[in-house]
Formats: sequence, structure tokens, C-alpha cells
Amino acid sequence: MRAGRAVRRLLALAAVLLAVSAVPAGAAQYTAFLTNTGPVNADTGSTARGEATIDSRSYSYPDGSRLSMQRLRTAAAGAPAQDLGKMTVSGSEGLVRWYDSAEAAWHVVPLKAASYPAGTYHITTDKGSAIVVPSQTYLDHSNGMIEHLPAYDGTLVISETEGGFLLTLKTPALPANVHAEWFLLRSSGQLVDWNNPESAPKWAIYSFTGDNRWCLNGYYYLSPNSYYPWGEHYYNNLPAAYIAGRMMRDNGQPASAILGLAMMDVMSGQRNEEGYLPSLAGSTWLRDDYGIEPGYFDTRFNVDFSIAQINAVGRYGINQWKTDLVRFGNYLCGYSERHHFASNKDGQEGWLVQDYAHKNGGKPTHCSLNHQAASAVFLYRLSDLTGDKRFTATAELMVRGIENTALLWLKPDGDLYYSYMPDGKYDRDDYPYLTYNDLLELQGYVTASRGTASAPLNTLLESKRKWMDAHGVAGYNK
Repeated sequence: MRAGRAVRRLLALAAVLLAVSAVPAGAAQYTAFLTNTGPVNADTGSTARGEATIDSRSYSYPDGSRLSMQRLRTAAAGAPAQDLGKMTVSGSEGLVRWYDSAEAAWHVVPLKAASYPAGTYHITTDKGSAIVVPSQTYLDHSNGMIEHLPAYDGTLVISETEGGFLLTLKTPALPANVHAEWFLLRSSGQLVDWNNPESAPKWAIYSFTGDNRWCLNGYYYLSPNSYYPWGEHYYNNLPAAYIAGRMMRDNGQPASAILGLAMMDVMSGQRNEEGYLPSLAGSTWLRDDYGIEPGYFDTRFNVDFSIAQINAVGRYGINQWKTDLVRFGNYLCGYSERHHFASNKDGQEGWLVQDYAHKNGGKPTHCSLNHQAASAVFLYRLSDLTGDKRFTATAELMVRGIENTALLWLKPDGDLYYSYMPDGKYDRDDYPYLTYNDLLELQGYVTASRGTASAPLNTLLESKRKWMDAHGVAGYNK
């Protein structure tokens, strides 16, 4: 009798797991990328659900963890309220955690039958863990913008079963021509070490229901009102993929590796034929000041993403991403040659590289000190990764551009100017400490490359540090 019940439980569990892990009809299975612990396999596919369509992308990791990202697309008829997916987490007891940004506090409650609104939920039991983000619904707009429709957010329903807990994602009835997005991550191990004091602050930031959003086709960030089109709940497809970049620097966070690598994989597919990730949203000030159209090249966003890829290559051994990095490095070197302001001092030429450009033209843009420093750091690192000294040569031209003009970046109060303008002026207020951190990191690579530190960079660093200390700025790197 007992054996019969055990068999029935196993069969029931297998059926539930099949609902979330089976490959959809017409799915394409492939190895997404190779890591130093083994291959990460993926499957993608689309299947009809009534008059709607479900698109899916799943990743299976060497440790047995599985990430499933899904999207329900409605047509003219919309879609009725329904269950989107189910997943069982084994264990006799557990906890549910989520971060409340309005209260700036974590909630931790026992895992039991309950219903939860849209959020980023961490489920832990004595036999496994999961991260679940119920569906959020969006309406597509032009220039890669999506509008969140909070009235159509889904819910997470937890119910107790024999030997575990059943997680069900539900959506209300949806209107025409929208897409609901959700994901589930499941592991037999602990995805987050909650005993580590660094975990709670990290995962308070790693929320996918606030400023940061993760959809089947990429990373989105809450749009400033200087972007167009714009509305209160508009999000733009952001090449920098901030959260993924931060995750690639994490230690001892299994969920960071799983989610971050999947995000990097999707975003890497957005590089265009020239090798960079275009900024799709329109920028009113770039349009008005420089005639830059949507789909422009942003040096900082691309450099930040590419540095995250370098971190992934070094940390996880994903050597196939080197090809993308070299393509972008080649593009950045050519771009810098075409779009710079030249400076000469003591017979040494330097370049101040413009921040933005569009393939359809536009006026020369300014060069901001933080973009310049970060771009040089990327090229030094790419040279170290590939052994190709062409990248070092362009990085040196960028560094000499800063060195040749170092004293002109100093404001009378000791702070730094933000940018060199096309009219030859140094102007605008700098960030509190971002540029300092970039220059400090750059100095390290200059020292490694030349065998000695740059005195002009030290001048900028010392002036900025004194200004920060005098104005109570904290949090900068030391």
C-alpha cells in the first residue's frame, strides 16, 4: 500500500515537472554555450494556446538547474484568465522571501498555501530552491519601447502537496496584442546563500518587477522622460544590461551565474552586423543637440556590456564569446579613429573619442571623461584576453587624449568637468564618483601596460578625491 502511494506520488510529480520542463512543439535544442563545468543546453520554441501563442526559451545547466523564460502573446481576441505554468519544489517545509521596495525591507514567511501578486520570489526548502517571477504584461511601442500594464499582472499561487509545494503561475484575462512575460528557475541546491550578509543587499537590487525588467528578448530598464516615445510605465531595451553585468562579478551566488549567463546569451544576440548593440530608444537631447536618431551607438553602454562578457569568459570559461568581443573591439577601434577630437602635446597625439554616433549621420557629439576611461579599460582588457596589441594601441591613444588635456578637465573647485564639447569647451557637472572609479581602474591598466603610473591621471584622481572628501561623497573605490 505504502509502495503504491509512493509510486503515485512519483508519477504525479513527474507529470507536474513535465508541465514546465517539456520541450514545446517545434522547439530547437542546441548547446547555447560551453562553460568550464560543462555545456549549457537550451531549447526554444513556440506553441499555440487558443488564439494566443506561447514562446519559450529554457536553459539547462551542468548542476541540473533549469531556467525557463516564457512569453504569452495575444492576438486580436485577447486571452482568457488561465494557468501559465506549474512547478513542484520538493521538501517538507520552507520559506518565501521577497523584497518590498516601497518599504525598503525584506519579507520572509513560512512556505505554505498562499497567493502572491507580481514580484520576485525566492522559494527555499530543505530539498531545493526556486526563483519565480509571475507574469507582467506589456504593450509594444516604437523604438524598442514596451509599456508595462500593471492591471494585467499575474499571480503566484502556492499549494501544499505530498512531499512538496506546487507553484502555479496565473494570469488574468488579457487584452489584444500584448505580451505577458514570466520566468521560473529551479534547483536541487540553494540558489542564494542567505547566510551570506552580501546576499540580501544584492538581491534587493536584483529585482525584476521594479526599474529592471527581463523579457524573453532582452533586458529593459525604466525609461527617463528624455527618451521617446515615453510614458509613465515605459521601459527601453538597454544594451548595458546592468543587472547581468553586476551578476558577472558575483562570487558564491549560483543564481547570479544561472540568470546572468542566460541574460548575457540573449543580449549577445542583439549585436548588429557592425558588432555593437544599438540603443533603440529615441533620445530627445541627442536628437535636438546632435541630430542623432534612434538606433545609435552608445560607447558606454556597449563597453559596459562587453566588459561583463569579458568577466564571463574569465570566470566561466565561455571562450566562444571571444569572437563577439573581438568584433566589437574592432568596431570600437575603427569608430575611435573616425569619431575623435585630436590633441597633441610633446609630440604625442591623443584622442578624445565622441560618446555617440548614428550610421545615418549627425553632428559630432561630446566626449565625456567616464566614457573615455571605460573604453580604454575595455581595450586594455581585450588586449590581455586576446594577446592582440592593436587594442592596446587604441587604448594608449585614448589615455594620451586624457593626459594631453588633463589640466583642462579640472574645475576651479577641484571637481572635474563631465565632458569636452564639440565647440572646444569643457563643460557640465561630473558624477559624484563614477568617473573617479573609472579613472582609478584605468590607472591600474596603464601601470600594468607601461610599467609606471600616469602622472596626469594621478593629478585628476587626487583633485577629484579631495573634492569628494570635502563634499561628503562616499562609496568610491579605494
